[in-house]
Amino acid sequence: MICKECKQERKHMARGMCGSCYAKWYRRTYPKKRIDYYERNKKMILVKGKVYYKKNKKRLNEYARIYIKDKYKNSPSFYRLAEFRRKTRYLISLKGKCCVNCGSTKNLQRHHLSYDDLTNIIILCRKCHNFIHMEIKGSLLKG
Repeated sequence: MICKECKQERKHMARGMCGSCYAKWYRRTYPKKRIDYYERNKKMILVKGKVYYKKNKKRLNEYARIYIKDKYKNSPSFYRLAEFRRKTRYLISLKGKCCVNCGSTKNLQRHHLSYDDLTNIIILCRKCHNFIHMEIKGSLLKG
């Protein structure tokens, strides 16, 4: 059957639409139903999540361990040190808890001006930090 939305030959779902077009239509037409379902069943959803975690704790922890190992595989070893984290938290408290560029207090990250001296950092929000790295990459590519 031909879907009346995407005009392609696909398996019929409902209202003359294929499954993906029907799902999009349903989400547009009834956006509040999904929110209401969560609010009505919040306790049940949280309980099911806890039960799932208890049943699969070993597998989930193994996955998390592998993920973290892969995440830090290519990073300098000092990122993994508790002492480094403690020092950077202390430096953040000294330098203020806001982005030095725009003044934002959300999604703060540290930017190393030099990796030779780990205390030489500035505090930036994610947006400004990404912007600085894009500028650095652009200048490296140009010449």
